[in-house]
Amino acid sequence: MKTLVTLVAIIALTVPCFAGDATIDVASDGTVSLSFTGDAPVGIGLICDATSGVAYINGVANSAGIFNVNIDYAHTAETGTPGSYNIGDGHPAADSAGAGVATLPAKVVALSVGELDAADATSPVEIGVIDMDAGPVCVSSDPLRGGIVDINGAAMTITNDGDCFEVGASTTCACRGDIAASDSSANPDGKVDLGDFNAFLATLGAAAPTFSITPVPAGLECADLGSSSSVPGADGTIDLGDFNLFLAALGGYAPTFSGPCIP
Repeated sequence: MKTLVTLVAIIALTVPCFAGDATIDVASDGTVSLSFTGDAPVGIGLICDATSGVAYINGVANSAGIFNVNIDYAHTAETGTPGSYNIGDGHPAADSAGAGVATLPAKVVALSVGELDAADATSPVEIGVIDMDAGPVCVSSDPLRGGIVDINGAAMTITNDGDCFEVGASTTCACRGDIAASDSSANPDGKVDLGDFNAFLATLGAAAPTFSITPVPAGLECADLGSSSSVPGADGTIDLGDFNLFLAALGGYAPTFSGPCIP
């Protein structure tokens, strides 16, 4: 615990000096990573904001790697039972409005984590994993926690501070609506036809009684056509809203019921 206190003191008290840049990325599975120049980051304080969508943030988990000091979790643990925190305990989900762990689920959560590994981080480095249903999340520097701090205690410049990312939504669809060959085998063939219809029907039938599949299984990304109310645009779920959009497009290909990718 003494080492952790030393890290927090360095982050809070060291006189700022020149620091490098950091660029945040959030993958569709929620993994948050940093690409950076200059000295390695050791302390992370970011705000994860999901208020622009309908999804809530359910939590933030540690990613595999050296960022495993959950600073706010440690604060909560040590406040309750001094000396109880061990490196690796807990999670990085912190209260966006003050010190300590977040109350979950929430629309806005801080990601608070550090590293004390003998080896410095190398770019890019994973710092955590956001757990949320499909939707947008915007990530920015947390002024309460000092943003991203390098090994010298200097605040790093975030090049894309406040950028938003889609979590859970499809990112690998080459031809919307094309999930199978004409014989309904799992071999997309670059067109939309009755083979895709049969495959779509079988996929949803297997999901009874909800007829909803989250997250989108690998290989079915092109079935994610819109929202549950059939508004076009992938939302990370396959359901009847997608099927209705598919049927409308396929109907437009009458009388052959075979046509190009759905726009």
